[in-house]
Amino acid sequence: MLRKSLFAGLCGVLVGAPVVMADTLPAVADTQINLTAVGAKGGALPTLAVKNAGAGADYRTFVRFDLSALPLGLPVQKATLRLWPNLVTTEGNVEIAAVLGPWDESSLAAVTAPDISATIRSFPVRKTMLKTWIHVDVTVLVQDWLLGVLPNYSAEAAGLANNGLALVGGVSDDVNVRFDSKESLQTSHPMELEVVLGLPNGTGDITAVLPHNTTTNPSYVGLVGGGNLGELRLGVDPLLIQRRVSGSCAVGSSIRAINLDGAVVCEADDAPVPPTLQVLAIAGGAQLLGTGLTYQWVGQTVFTGTLTGTHRVFGAAAVAMQLLSPSPEQLPLGLCYQSAGGAITSFAGVNTPTHNFSTQRASYPAAASGTLGAGNWKLGLCMVNRASATINAGDVSGWFLITN
Repeated sequence: MLRKSLFAGLCGVLVGAPVVMADTLPAVADTQINLTAVGAKGGALPTLAVKNAGAGADYRTFVRFDLSALPLGLPVQKATLRLWPNLVTTEGNVEIAAVLGPWDESSLAAVTAPDISATIRSFPVRKTMLKTWIHVDVTVLVQDWLLGVLPNYSAEAAGLANNGLALVGGVSDDVNVRFDSKESLQTSHPMELEVVLGLPNGTGDITAVLPHNTTTNPSYVGLVGGGNLGELRLGVDPLLIQRRVSGSCAVGSSIRAINLDGAVVCEADDAPVPPTLQVLAIAGGAQLLGTGLTYQWVGQTVFTGTLTGTHRVFGAAAVAMQLLSPSPEQLPLGLCYQSAGGAITSFAGVNTPTHNFSTQRASYPAAASGTLGAGNWKLGLCMVNRASATINAGDVSGWFLITN
């Protein structure tokens, strides 16, 4: 495997310097899936598409990197995904999600594609970026892979291999672009992952304590150490050190603040608010129209009545359904709320989980929690649906719990 590495501050050579390694990992597997021609494979293509705009099929790109070359025991300071746009037909935003199951470059197609996570981050692709490197920060994703938070592709190398990531057109944005793959022979700019490992600058042991001295150290009582270069002094002004806390508050009041001299400031406790509790059931019925990029209700909705003040909401539901159209869809499904005249909104926002919907009937779950302010609210199961489906009376079941 082609690797480019840079080592600095090797232990035993530069005493006190940080241990840092920058490693560039090329893609070991990349392909695209066609959401219309669900059996089509793209592992041998020189460019890979991300598309949800214009005529023709929608496309998603999958890419995986081999992390087994990274040494164990060093934390990830920064990880950057590098991409080379070979063609920008429609500029827009591309979303990055983690792939949640194993896949093979030579056989992956839409019909066999594993689920992907909610959007981790997105980045713009403009026509002015054509045939230049785009750099996207994916530090948190790589840290999760190495810590085992996300599923591993295999157990080799202490589980450092991974399922890779998916590049998807933005839900609320149109885009049609192509990136160089590792099979590109003309421009030869495959996707890369740059990973910087090592201890962050500024770490180290405290080596001394400097007492207050009116001549040599008149302002501060300080600490020496804690840095990698030179002498780092950490100190406090003795005049601003908070004194020992003194005083107490009477029954029916609580401490609101503590002054620098240690005296406490009291305030009367709020009158207790009796708890309120509602349990609302969700049922099926209704037709999904496949209207595209906005949330639609799945089954019947329930109403909270008039709420006063802020309330906590908990809920869970499931729907048994299939799409009426032949194309599989990767669509968000969650629990939603709607005010009078407002838009249907998911409690989970951009973190709403997605599922692989198709013409095969299956059960899909959803759960969420959140808060609602004063007013009248409509609650229910919802999804972003670009294909029609019929929801029968017994297809949806679930509940909402509302309390203060």
